[in-house]
Amino acid sequence: MSEILAAVGVWAPAVYLLGFTAVVMVGVPRSALTLAGGLAFGPVLGITLAWVASVLAAVLALWVGRALGEELVERRAGPRLRRVRAALHSHSFRGVLLTRMTPVPFAVVNYSLGALGVHTRPYVLGTAVGIIPGAIAFGGAGASIGMGNLDWALAAVSVLGLAWLAARRPLGQSAA
Repeated sequence: MSEILAAVGVWAPAVYLLGFTAVVMVGVPRSALTLAGGLAFGPVLGITLAWVASVLAAVLALWVGRALGEELVERRAGPRLRRVRAALHSHSFRGVLLTRMTPVPFAVVNYSLGALGVHTRPYVLGTAVGIIPGAIAFGGAGASIGMGNLDWALAAVSVLGLAWLAARRPLGQSAA
């Protein structure tokens, strides 16, 4: 990988950002690309680039999902769609945030939420906040591998575990 980065030179972060955005939109798992970013660029730049690319891919997919329309999602999701739609419209930010902490593929969530007409602002905010734990976990793990040090990997697992515990609380339940 270091040979590829050396060949691209100063443009390596931009190439990674654009490539990440493109392949995530077609369904390649973000986790693998985030791990590679941490490995290639270190913890801070790798996590930052993966986070920015993830938000960019999510917003682009939201727009594509809107263009595809709700009918396509309705055919796939069936009656569950009414519950999802109701939860997202009454708790938009938290609903989007929670979808980011579930094991549902990122691209599927992006296109579906676009087709369901989720408003852009809570979608972007929920996505931007909701993907932070995964970006830290996988980017940190990649950086740990690159540095030969498990400190980041242990911190990453802790962050992911805490995010998962927080996400398990049902909508409408208070934090106290």
